[in-house]
Amino acid sequence: MSVTDAEIIAALIDTWRPITFPNRARSCIPSALYAVAGLKEFGITAHAEVVEIAIENAEVGLTGFGTVAAWDEDGVGGPRDQTQATGAWVGHMVAVTRNEVLIDLAAGSWSRPQHSIVLPTAIAAPLEAGVATWHGTLGETVVYRLFDNPPPAHDHTIKHGVLQGWLDRAEQALR
Repeated sequence: MSVTDAEIIAALIDTWRPITFPNRARSCIPSALYAVAGLKEFGITAHAEVVEIAIENAEVGLTGFGTVAAWDEDGVGGPRDQTQATGAWVGHMVAVTRNEVLIDLAAGSWSRPQHSIVLPTAIAAPLEAGVATWHGTLGETVVYRLFDNPPPAHDHTIKHGVLQGWLDRAEQALR
């Protein structure tokens, strides 16, 4: 059976189970690493990238590039939400494929139902000129823009059992 990159990406997105941490803001780094590793197993070259995010609901734009914390007090932020003085890494990490498809396996962590923003667990969107846009069924819009910020130092590793379970689910979905 021959499948396209788009079908493989759709199967990976549909079968992803989010990585959860006590502070959900930290889930983007391992999620991006799993995306790169999972795509590689299917022969799709990808790499991790740092992005800025703007999120809007159907009624009013709640965020712009540079901050998502203005409407959220639970410690989830984005680029420039923290100052250099804090020493904290500021950014969100995603995977980008060889065919310029942005994959965010931590997208669900940005859901804010109280603001009519309900996002799926994972998002895939074409990346054009450094920008990817995803539109939801309730009028939500997520815009990703490549951000000139190096990835943070981290100690996240790929757990073989987690990766293999995901790959097995994706392969089953492709049948």
